Amino acid sequence: MGTMPLAAAAARLEPGISDRIADAKRLMKRARRAAGSAQDLKDDAAYYVRRHPIKALGIATGAGLLLGVAVSVIGVRLSQRLTCD
Repeated sequence: MGTMPLAAAAARLEPGISDRIADAKRLMKRARRAAGSAQDLKDDAAYYVRRHPIKALGIATGAGLLLGVAVSVIGVRLSQRLTCD
């Protein structure tokens, strides 16, 4: 069984490793941009709530009610499906 010298094995692996490192760097840049965008969105929401507290409360209440109704409807349909089977 032949053994490949360590330098030759490293030379064969090096291009693939370099590509993986470049991919990881690109992903890190995208993650940083996404984190920055999320922070901007959070800051904008906090600013809106400070400027329009009653509107923000109304929007949150409406969204909560809508989500609650949707979850209830889905739950009822799932329970009906399970009892019919």
